Amino acid sequence: MFDNAPIPADGARVFFVRHGEVHNPGGIFYGRLPRFRLSERGEGQAAAAAAALALEPLAAIYTSPLLRARQTGRIIAHEHPGVPIGTSRGILEIRTRLQGSPTAALDATDWNFYEPPHHEDDETIAEIAARIERFCRLVARRHPGRAVAAVTHGDVVAIARARFEGWPLALASLRGAVYPATAGILRVTFGAGLAATDVAYVQPWAAESRES
Repeated sequence: MFDNAPIPADGARVFFVRHGEVHNPGGIFYGRLPRFRLSERGEGQAAAAAAALALEPLAAIYTSPLLRARQTGRIIAHEHPGVPIGTSRGILEIRTRLQGSPTAALDATDWNFYEPPHHEDDETIAEIAARIERFCRLVARRHPGRAVAAVTHGDVVAIARARFEGWPLALASLRGAVYPATAGILRVTFGAGLAATDVAYVQPWAAESRES
């Protein structure tokens, strides 16, 4: 599904994978709330992402600590026996006091968590981009010249894309047609100083969902 672009020896490649669709009968933005699992459809989406990555020589699989990401990561890991899998808070869901809000209310604001933040404890886009950068530097130190999968959340994938594409770190760069589908995959290859040499996005599964 991806081409064979080289990985710089002093860098790494990260496949940022958004988790599959979530079982959410209450129609809320669950954010960092616990125990939100994949739906049956989401499991199928995760399997499609796993198939898309099956031939990639992954050195490791990292997931957000949240259940939906860990479940997606385990499905990907089935295609990579023996590859270590672990969690990282560097790719955790965004922190916002709006978690628990009805999705219909967020639709009316284009899911604007950031401009301005709704509470002093809410993460900004720049803060999320900074932890994505820290995560990528960690990957480059642990796995130089190798590729890893990072199973994470919608806004984290969108912010990673904006950061490595060189787009403004603003809400307008995250929403609309560029927003990742559930189980969508963003491939980022970078060298020294996190300079991107390749950025590509694929959507192995046809359906889309906004909830992160």
